[in-house]
Amino acid sequence: MKKILFLLFVTSIFSCSSDEPSTTEEPGTNFKLKKITSGNQYQTFHYVGNNISYTEEIESSGEIYKSEFIYENNKLIKLKRYINNVYQSNNDLFFQYTNEKITTSSSYEDNILFSHQYTYNSSGQMTIDAQYDDGVYNSEETFTYFSNGNIESHSHSAFTGTYYYTYDNKSNPLYYAFPESLSKIWAISKNNEISKSPNYTFEYEYNSNNLPTKKITKMNGNIIATELYEYY
Repeated sequence: MKKILFLLFVTSIFSCSSDEPSTTEEPGTNFKLKKITSGNQYQTFHYVGNNISYTEEIESSGEIYKSEFIYENNKLIKLKRYINNVYQSNNDLFFQYTNEKITTSSSYEDNILFSHQYTYNSSGQMTIDAQYDDGVYNSEETFTYFSNGNIESHSHSAFTGTYYYTYDNKSNPLYYAFPESLSKIWAISKNNEISKSPNYTFEYEYNSNNLPTKKITKMNGNIIATELYEYY
């Protein structure tokens, strides 16, 4: 299932009410992420108050994608998906909670029910993302964390090897763009990763608010992607 790295596009703003959850905020993170551009693709982020209401994505092919965030009783309960502004009613992504944490997400794609079941440690960090196809176990991802909450390692049962991360001390705008419960299951750390060993490194340029304006991704020392960030 598509997670977030270049997510989606919309025609109408989701209306928000006073019982919607506030996006996580810390000092220096009150500048909301507006746009990420990578080559001839871009993704925009739209909010009502402090809450993200939808994201839009234009791919290099010209196709337009959208994710609309639906809240109920202070919780994100669903993402509605659109392609070229046509609602994909069979592809909604649903979230179920236990004690304020998302414990299950599910969606239908190509008539298959894809679901994820999340396990948390005593610190409230998501440690296992178990994935199922039509109720049959498929694979799982495992995470460990540094004491400050950033992801330390990530492994996938379907592949060999483990990735290990290092970070800077500046805020990751993607983490603060989404509700905290969603950032946790999408494995987004609060700070910006500067290495993902053994193969990847990341370099940044920052604005006067210490938010990244440019990210260069390298694999084995070679540039493979450049992203530009804009803010409201």
